[in-house]
Amino acid sequence: MESSISYRQKDGGWQYIIRYKEKGNWKRISKQGFKSKALAKEATKPALKELERQYELNATINTDLINITFEDFVMELIEHEKLYKQPNTVRAYRTFFNNFVALHEMPINKIKTLHIQKEVDRLSKEGFKASTIIRSCYTIKYFFNQAIEVYEIITTNPVKKIKFPAQKLEQNARIKALTELETETLLQQIEIGSPRYYPIFLLAVTTGLRVGEMLGLTWADIDFKVGIVDINKQWKKLPDSKYGFGSLKSKNSKRKIPVPSKTLAVLANSKREQVVISIDNRIIAVSYNSVVAAFRKNCKALNLDITIHDLRHTYATRLISNGVDFKTAAKLLGHDVKETMATYSHVNDDMLKRATDIIENIF
Repeated sequence: MESSISYRQKDGGWQYIIRYKEKGNWKRISKQGFKSKALAKEATKPALKELERQYELNATINTDLINITFEDFVMELIEHEKLYKQPNTVRAYRTFFNNFVALHEMPINKIKTLHIQKEVDRLSKEGFKASTIIRSCYTIKYFFNQAIEVYEIITTNPVKKIKFPAQKLEQNARIKALTELETETLLQQIEIGSPRYYPIFLLAVTTGLRVGEMLGLTWADIDFKVGIVDINKQWKKLPDSKYGFGSLKSKNSKRKIPVPSKTLAVLANSKREQVVISIDNRIIAVSYNSVVAAFRKNCKALNLDITIHDLRHTYATRLISNGVDFKTAAKLLGHDVKETMATYSHVNDDMLKRATDIIENIF
């Protein structure tokens, strides 16, 4: 990069001026207010280094795609991602992308932070949940990163310093954990109302497994002697739209979980009573939709407003409230520690209140 640097005194201090040539034109940047020429000289080093970095990036830009619209780029990217990402992930990409409709027809290299902020503000005014807006931003940030790192269309990501709506995220508010009495009542109802599904929901309550993880279990995954279940796959919708064994949600999802003796006994009995072993040797050879239908039917009978995922929340909440540390709980849940602490912070608050009462009684 062709450039020159000069210094001068201005307004009682020193100023540096960097002149540089870009695409045949001379440009300049300057900064003043330094107490001495030496300080001004020192400040030019990082400024010049950044200019050179930007110059090198601009030199590598793919000029064939520089004027591509954001929508065209994302559609091309999604077609590519279909080969490597799960169908649910691709669907989520489309959904979150469509929330930023004002960006679709804009050239990708013309989109600035201001444009994204305006869309965030619009979504907030239209009543979108804060979590939906944030996830949408994370998604388009990923698209821009791909444009920078893989396709070399742009050099900077405009998704930065975005202000999100000042409403409380509903994540923790949405979390519902059943009491011990509610859990026992629900399991009794299921045992009577849908006995075929009782092992599934007992497993959910006592291991915190996701539905896909439970439906993906084979008999070889359970060590009845040690009392451990090995989570190494799940039952899911595959790219060909058929259901079958597939990879887990994340690398943290691969784990081994202790199973209470009561649950092991129920599973062992279920194995003995199976008239026909499923062709894929699954422990619970039913569909996802039938599990959801059975759960809703029994919850309705008890007037309970919960989802199957709330059984996982019940498991996690009970672990933490009974003294299991967040790191261990995260490992059992297949989360990372930060995610677990954020999701179940309300349990930590309850533990702090109990500790406060104990301290009061001790001292």
